[in-house]
Amino acid sequence: MVITGDDVDTILSLKQRLHTEFQMKDLGPLRYFLGLELLPDPTRYCALVGALVYLTITRSDIAYVVHVLSQFVSAPRSTHYAALLRVLRYLHGIISLSLLFSATSSFELRAYCDADWVDSLISWKSKKQSTIALSTAEAEYDAMSSTAEEVLWLRQILMDFGVSILILLPYVPSTQQIADLFTKAHTISRFQLLFNKLSVHDPP
Repeated sequence: MVITGDDVDTILSLKQRLHTEFQMKDLGPLRYFLGLELLPDPTRYCALVGALVYLTITRSDIAYVVHVLSQFVSAPRSTHYAALLRVLRYLHGIISLSLLFSATSSFELRAYCDADWVDSLISWKSKKQSTIALSTAEAEYDAMSSTAEEVLWLRQILMDFGVSILILLPYVPSTQQIADLFTKAHTISRFQLLFNKLSVHDPP
């Protein structure tokens, strides 16, 4: 039996009455009917993903997962809704955290890059490359090029303000690569390790 309507209370009342009269089992929301998969209205999903995209301006720790979720706005499945709700629960648990810039720390412009993604303490993004890399090395060069463009632009702005910066290219081992936070999913311990390097703290 399929029950549908726009009044949730009426549907619940009808289901309770049917249960009292007949032996029935509630199979939950309808997923398939006559060989067709029924998809929920994507409007709410799109609205929530859009809000999360805006939130990544100040919450770089969710950039990767929002990038993944945004790929399914046209036809989200229940698994995508579940992942989206998990992100919302995660944000609710750390709602007080924010980027912390210490007034006493030395001025230093830092950038980290990995294949397909770039990141810095004041600018970050998680997106697919516009070209197809034929090797992992080529993908890394592409990512480094994008990072260099951003750093040179920021350097020029700082020079306009009278701040001179010497650009160095130090090696960063994989275990300390903050850009990995924007390229793949991690275990809880690994995510927490990288998250702690973003200077995200509770406000004093």
